[in-house]
Amino acid sequence: MSRLACAVQKSQAGVIAKRIDASADMFATHVLGLSLWEGQRRILESVRKHRRTLVKSGHGLGKTNTLGILINETMTRHPECRIVTSASTYEQVRKTLWSEVRKLNARAVVPLGGELLETQWKMSDGSYASITAVDDPTALQGVHGPYVLVILDEAEGIKSNMWAAYDSLLSSANSRMIACFNPVTPSGYLFDACLNPAEWNVITLSCLDHPNVVSGEDVIPGAVTREWVDEMRSKYCRDGEEPAPAWYSRVLGEFPPAGSNTLVSMAALDALSDFVPDVMVPRSIGVDIARMGDDESVLTVLDEHRRVIAVESWRKVDLMETVGRILNAMQRHRVEARYVGVDVCGMGAGVSDRLREQGYKVTPVDFGEGPKGDYASILGRDMRFKNRRNEAHAVFQALVREKQISIPRQYAQTRADLASVIYGYASDGKFRVESKDEIRDRVRRSPDFGDSLLIALCATQTRRMAIL
Repeated sequence: MSRLACAVQKSQAGVIAKRIDASADMFATHVLGLSLWEGQRRILESVRKHRRTLVKSGHGLGKTNTLGILINETMTRHPECRIVTSASTYEQVRKTLWSEVRKLNARAVVPLGGELLETQWKMSDGSYASITAVDDPTALQGVHGPYVLVILDEAEGIKSNMWAAYDSLLSSANSRMIACFNPVTPSGYLFDACLNPAEWNVITLSCLDHPNVVSGEDVIPGAVTREWVDEMRSKYCRDGEEPAPAWYSRVLGEFPPAGSNTLVSMAALDALSDFVPDVMVPRSIGVDIARMGDDESVLTVLDEHRRVIAVESWRKVDLMETVGRILNAMQRHRVEARYVGVDVCGMGAGVSDRLREQGYKVTPVDFGEGPKGDYASILGRDMRFKNRRNEAHAVFQALVREKQISIPRQYAQTRADLASVIYGYASDGKFRVESKDEIRDRVRRSPDFGDSLLIALCATQTRRMAIL
């Protein structure tokens, strides 16, 4: 904050500095004289709290303006910062983002210092912001510092070979990355990133939430209007028909509905997030035991309405501590041992054996064994499966379709794991989902949270109880 403190009158410097440190929108308010809407405040707050922020947005909601604010604030507040800005093309960054940077800089109530040119900004202490590496990963070599900020505007056009290069810039503890885009295609790097809340904090901005659209007045000049939204609704939404993809991406800031090969869509899970299914089943627990160094052991609890009520995870603990964690969860959530499913493929076999030695007859779940047929009442008897894992995924898909399961929004990792699965049919007609390794290779993480929920479903139904 020292650079800003030097720029303002001494009588005001301390007060302004404290306010800006305390709230993400205070720089925009006190220094740039702006009034932000809630969506912009969420973006600025996210960059303060999270290493990686992903913003999928409708049109005209102030994404580029917010990025311009972020650059001005970072250059002012963080000595020796390095800011990398990029997009799908050089001209895109130069004409939009950097035009916004200069415009906002000019309206600051005090000079912010340094040398601000058309596409770069340098401070005397070595801080700089510039357009870097639109399509050349080698151009990013040597970009390091105590605070590196990577800003990717209109990120849907960024080439796939650039993402690893941008990610390599986050080596220092305080570094940040933010990528903003319009969600057009439900596939590719950004789609998969949105299904990875462990790595990215995902923000969705809908035109329907903007003050101009809510009020019908021009509260924020130059932003989206209710008139434009109504035009889009008339053009893309017809009674009795699914809205066109453009309505989702341009107005709602959402990916269009996933293709027919996605097990369940995030939209389907969203529709059930606050829903209490009209079923009555035993409470159950599913435990997926970590089998690789970066994987997590995950425990999921389903209540009597088949609604997720707790998710716990841990890494790198011995099997005896894992046993203790399971017993503790059983007591806290009042779950009988026979409705506790434990993954016994690999390390989980020892956990299951130890629990049974102690008199807790938990249900071993082996996804590699043959299908059980215990959900035939909801799947139908004509579906065929290679193994228990494929059968469990089909069960989950059917339960979502029949509104017999619910995953509240706070369990983002579980939702993301299950919405990222792709399915199809093998040459012999059997239902097939991707292997765990295939999912890991595609989305860059193991779907342990989703598997834990599936194991809980297997534990409930192994007793062949009527649930419908």
